[in-house]
Amino acid sequence: MDDIESPFEIMARANEQLVQMTMKAQVDTTQAFARQAVIEEQKNKLESENKQLQSKAIHDPLTKTYNRSYFNENFEKELYACARAAQPIGIIFSDIDRFKVLNDTYGHQFGDLVLQRVAKVASEATRRSDVFCRYGGEEFVIMVNNPSENGIRDLAERLRKLIENEVIEFEGNRVPVTASLGAVVGIPPRDLTGFAERLVAEADEAMYESKENGRNQVHVRSIISKEDQELHKQIKRCRFSRWLVTKEVFDIPTISKALLKCPKQQNQTRMGELAIAEKLLSENDVSQILELQQLKGLRFGEIAIQQKFLTEEQTAYLLALQVEPPIVLGKTLISLELLESSQAAELIRQYLAEMKPCSISADERRNLLANS
Repeated sequence: MDDIESPFEIMARANEQLVQMTMKAQVDTTQAFARQAVIEEQKNKLESENKQLQSKAIHDPLTKTYNRSYFNENFEKELYACARAAQPIGIIFSDIDRFKVLNDTYGHQFGDLVLQRVAKVASEATRRSDVFCRYGGEEFVIMVNNPSENGIRDLAERLRKLIENEVIEFEGNRVPVTASLGAVVGIPPRDLTGFAERLVAEADEAMYESKENGRNQVHVRSIISKEDQELHKQIKRCRFSRWLVTKEVFDIPTISKALLKCPKQQNQTRMGELAIAEKLLSENDVSQILELQQLKGLRFGEIAIQQKFLTEEQTAYLLALQVEPPIVLGKTLISLELLESSQAAELIRQYLAEMKPCSISADERRNLLANS
């Protein structure tokens, strides 16, 4: 009987085992948390290193601007987007005048300073929607989003003046620094074969024209056809932003600031989908246009106009909706506290009711085709 433990001894031993198990569980939990913390730290470190590597891959180490590979990648994407929406794209090439002389006279350290200062003033003068890069050596390039010929000329001239007026000193004395600029604007066709090379070559030739004519000047070229110029004018007239200014809801500076704040569209709605949604085309019409598009290699709008599915006015209206969706601008105006939600909705309703062209009936299309 003496060998049998008392209930108190049994309880005491059980409590001791429970305490040991609890302590072990706490130790295991602490170790697990520690291991997780180490894993998280390593993960964050790898992510940080990866971001640094990505940044180095797309930035020029001297000027901290984007580099040529970044330009080439984004240029290709923007060309495709502009081809789909029949929108213009522009390039400005800028080359620092007599840069070799500056390097030889004042040293490479001063030459590096010139590159950094020129890059700084030029990048600060460009819009968020534009892409500024160091193209190589003393040459910089700007990809200009949705420019007009006058607009790209004004931007290039502003850059020229900023560079000319920048005070860069060597041992307390100002050293004059200027640049020659060449710009081009064009609307990419659906078949982009050779178009990128042509655009770059035209901008490069325009820049050398500036150099050959005395340096520190701007030359601009346009490779937009007359038909595309007229279509682009119609698109601009149909845009929600232009309508808001025409109706005196906002002035040009206010609407321009709002447009700069609009998020860039990653995937534009296809024109055929817009035409169906706006009841300007049927699904069968869109299918026929897409088949012809594959055969002819032309834009959707071009085929639609040629085959009398759409008028030029209707095409411009749809392209305006594609390039500048009213709901996107409306949300931006609301976020900037320039409109209430109900006001934005009512303005969009009025805009669509006023600007939307009438659709073409099957009989009207047959008559148009017969008379063309």
